[in-house]
Amino acid sequence: MKFSCDCNFVVRDQRNRLPYKATYLSDKAGERVGDWLLSELDSYVAAVRSGAIREWLEQRGLGDEFWLGQTDGVRINDLILSKAEAQSRTAYECEACGRLWLEDEHQRQFSYRPANDEPNNPFDWD
Repeated sequence: MKFSCDCNFVVRDQRNRLPYKATYLSDKAGERVGDWLLSELDSYVAAVRSGAIREWLEQRGLGDEFWLGQTDGVRINDLILSKAEAQSRTAYECEACGRLWLEDEHQRQFSYRPANDEPNNPFDWD
C-alpha cells in the first residue's frame, strides 16, 4: 500500500517493522477486546480441564486437524491476535512533514498536522 501525503511525499507500507507505522486500539475497542479475552480464556481453561477442547474449537470453527495439533499457546495467541487485529486501526507518520495519518472505523484515512511541521517519530520505539 502507498498513498500521497498532503506535502506530496509518498508514504509506503510494503514491509514489517516500519518506524513510521503503528497499529492501535481505541480505549473502547481495547475494553471490548479485554472483556472478550477474559471470557474466552475462562471458557478455554474450562474446556481443557473437562477434556472438551475439541468441542470448544469446533464451536469457534477451529475443529480441523491443524488446530487440534497445535499447542495451547498457539491457539490462544491466534485467538488474541485475530480479535485484536479486527478491532485495531493503522496510523502512519509522514517522514517528510510529520503529518499523522489515522484510520477510522470504516478504514478511511484522515490526518493531523504537527505544530512543528516536522517528523516527531512517535511510533519508533521498542
